[in-house]
Amino acid sequence: MKKLIIMALIITTVAATAFAAPWKNGQPQQPQAQNGQYPGSGNGMMGENGDRPHGMGMEDNMGFRMLESIPASELSAKEKQDIESLIEYEKLLGDIEAAYAKTFPGSMFDRHADAPHGTAFDFFLERYGLDNPVEGMKEGEYKNSSLESRYKKLAGETELKDAVKNSLALTEELLVKVRQARENSDNEDLDIFYIRFEQGLANRLASGAKLLVFVGETYKPSYLSQDELDELILNTRAGGPGRKDFQPDGQGRGNPGRGRK
Repeated sequence: MKKLIIMALIITTVAATAFAAPWKNGQPQQPQAQNGQYPGSGNGMMGENGDRPHGMGMEDNMGFRMLESIPASELSAKEKQDIESLIEYEKLLGDIEAAYAKTFPGSMFDRHADAPHGTAFDFFLERYGLDNPVEGMKEGEYKNSSLESRYKKLAGETELKDAVKNSLALTEELLVKVRQARENSDNEDLDIFYIRFEQGLANRLASGAKLLVFVGETYKPSYLSQDELDELILNTRAGGPGRKDFQPDGQGRGNPGRGRK
């Protein structure tokens, strides 16, 4: 019992530096557009109080203004499907963290309550005139019924360390789905967004995995191989994953110059 109490205290307090940064700067919500402008859009993809939205990792001069400067290209049916799916998985992650914030007051999950509402895809929903598949849905409600079952199963977690692992597993799954969506995309604006989104998710996944090691626990990946997770952790220390794929000169998997003509 004493060991469990100490572990809980360490997870709660150390998270402020080792794990809270991805949560605070990487919430699964993006500020809604207000009068056609996104909060902080003049200084990059920043939310209220200077916090970056979920997974963006965009530098000050590479925010929505940069994406707005890229001509919109027609979305394929698959690109629209990927956006809709990612929005639902993003909501699942956010809903689970909101539930954990209630179950574990004073933990890193409390930061979810301070997150701006909306989705990281608000920019694209507005740009391409798409409907938000989770508009008006309450916590735990989804268009995809299988996600409702997963929410019910995960939201009832009573162990903090397992809640952290559950959140990391959802983050890992979302990261893999973002990678898949990037492979399916040939739109310049989506390509850049997905690269930054993946970087932010990778940073929070790596931070969480390292936090668990600090308290004597181990995070075992469910969607990546162990080698991929280890490499991801090393890459985040060197500036973030995806950078080797995003070459401004048009080289690499994340080539931002392949928009549909």
